[in-house]
Amino acid sequence: MADQNARGLFRSFFLKTVLYTEAISYGLFIPISVIIYLSTVTISEEQMAAFIITVGLIAVIYMVINFLWFRFLFAPFRDYLSRYARGEAIDDALKVRVRERFASFSVLSTLCIVLRWTTGFLVVSVSVSLISGIRFEQLLNLWIIGAVVITLSLIHYDFVGKLLVRRFPVRRPSGASRVFSRTGP
Repeated sequence: MADQNARGLFRSFFLKTVLYTEAISYGLFIPISVIIYLSTVTISEEQMAAFIITVGLIAVIYMVINFLWFRFLFAPFRDYLSRYARGEAIDDALKVRVRERFASFSVLSTLCIVLRWTTGFLVVSVSVSLISGIRFEQLLNLWIIGAVVITLSLIHYDFVGKLLVRRFPVRRPSGASRVFSRTGP
C-alpha cells in the first residue's frame, strides 16, 4: 500500500504541476500572445509565417527543456518517495534536500520563468528579423507583450506552485511529516 501511495503521490504532484503550469502556458498564454501580436501590428505574410513557425519551434524546444527542468526540480522529492515506497531508510541529508527544494520552489520557478520567456522572445525576435525583417514598432510591440506574459506567468506559477506544495502534505505518506516540518529531520 505504501508503495502505490508514495508513487501515486509523486505522479499526481508532477502531473498537476505540469498541467496547471505548462499546459496553461502552452495552451493559453502562447496562443493568446500570438493572437494579440498578430492583431496589433501590420505584418507581411512572410513575417507572419516566420513568426508562427519560429514560435512553434521554440515552444517544442522549450517543452523538452521544461520536462528536463521538472525532473531536476523534483529529483529529491522523487528520490524520497522512491526510497519510502521500497521501505528503505531515508537519511537526513535527503530529507534536508527535499525540504530545501520545496522551500526554494518559488525562487527556482521564478528564475526559470524569466529566463525561459526572455530567451524565447529574444530567439523569436532575432529569428523573425533575420528571416523576414522586423520594424522597430513590431519589435517593440512584441516585447511589450513579452513583459506582460512574463509578469502574468510569474504570478500564475507562483500561485500554482505554492498551492500544490501547500496541498501536498494533506495526502502525504505516513512518516513524511518529518520532512515537511520546520523543526528539522
